[in-house]
Amino acid sequence: AALGDDVGRVLSEADRAARIVRNLLTFARRQTSSRVATDLAELCRRVLELRRYDHQVRHVDVALTVDGPVPPAFVDDNQMQQALLNLVLNAEQAMRTTSHPRLAVSVSVEPHAGAVLIAITDNGHGIEAEHLPRVFDPFFTTRDVGEGTGLGLSIVYGIVRDHGGQIWAESAHGRTTFFVRVPVRMSDGAEPVRALVAHTEQSSRDYFVAALAGWGCSVRAAATVHDTVTQIARGDIELVLLDPAMIERNLAEFRQ
Repeated sequence: AALGDDVGRVLSEADRAARIVRNLLTFARRQTSSRVATDLAELCRRVLELRRYDHQVRHVDVALTVDGPVPPAFVDDNQMQQALLNLVLNAEQAMRTTSHPRLAVSVSVEPHAGAVLIAITDNGHGIEAEHLPRVFDPFFTTRDVGEGTGLGLSIVYGIVRDHGGQIWAESAHGRTTFFVRVPVRMSDGAEPVRALVAHTEQSSRDYFVAALAGWGCSVRAAATVHDTVTQIARGDIELVLLDPAMIERNLAEFRQ
């Protein structure tokens, strides 16, 4: 029996190590590999369907609300599904000891922001105010040892940011909501705008490229002044997003 327990622990820890490595590889990936027009409301339905059996077994009250027609988002649907699934799993974990667990998912359009907002709300144990700023930090977790790697929400943050989106959490009085805002193209039929993102910092450059791609633009990037000026000189760029530091150091050249 003792040997069996030891073997069981070895297998459990090996599986845990494998999950950590998989999560690290996912966390380390930069930028989405492919984008397709995706119905985010349908993607939420798909995620909830994946968890339907567990919700029934645990008697979780689930509600999905979609506010009006939702324009398509240009996303890597597999990665976005993984992000939403991670948020649902996180909510389930928070409601593990809740007597009447309730999970609410809402999808709404923000025309002024050119975005779709997804809100995932649970009535679990909540998040302490001092922990809210750290929930997306790699390896940060409030769970017991062995119950989590602290990478789930970090992966979600990376996926959302790689899509030019925003994610944040609010928690009070036993109610926690994770908000995901994803840029979408609000108008159909128009030719995609040809855009150039010129920024010296890679993380900022990648983010702005992702955001403009989410709005349906055809986007190119430049990391140097020379490359920026060369691409603009081709004459096919309709929109340029410039790093102020580039302009300040080379004002005369950009004026020309």
